[in-house]
Amino acid sequence: MLYFRVPTPNDWDCKAFIDGNNERCDQIDAAEGDWSVMIRPFGPGGFSNVLLEAFLFEAVSITTAGLPGGSVGVPYNATLQTSDGDGIYLWELQGGALPPGLELASDGTISAPPTAGGQYTFTVRVISAGKPAEVEHTISVGPAPGPVVFGRGGSAIDPTGARTLR
Repeated sequence: MLYFRVPTPNDWDCKAFIDGNNERCDQIDAAEGDWSVMIRPFGPGGFSNVLLEAFLFEAVSITTAGLPGGSVGVPYNATLQTSDGDGIYLWELQGGALPPGLELASDGTISAPPTAGGQYTFTVRVISAGKPAEVEHTISVGPAPGPVVFGRGGSAIDPTGARTLR
């Protein structure tokens, strides 16, 4: 599916006729083929000052297959990836919940140290060229790493006392 976007000044009435449907120019679902666009400018200047730019975009898709796990208190950083769209992406949490402490930035970056362990399933949404795509992801957060204790001679000792680490 291709999407069509026409930047229009506020004083234009922009309509597109696709398969007999009258739709706004800024969000048109357009299949491949022939179709027409009618722009009717209002105000002085008529058509002498009209510039029409049309952009065709493939529908945005989320290409991130999975997200890495994390540990409580350890900085986490992962970036969600996309393909197609118009190159401008806006990410948002659509459902579920990120692990406590993590944040989803509008550029698709998930970061910050998680504050609680567990398995967290959530849905993210990206919008590009006025069209959304959604995907469900899961992040598993393990416990905070234990302290390393050094014994005699500089050997690291497991804090549980079960073994000596060399």
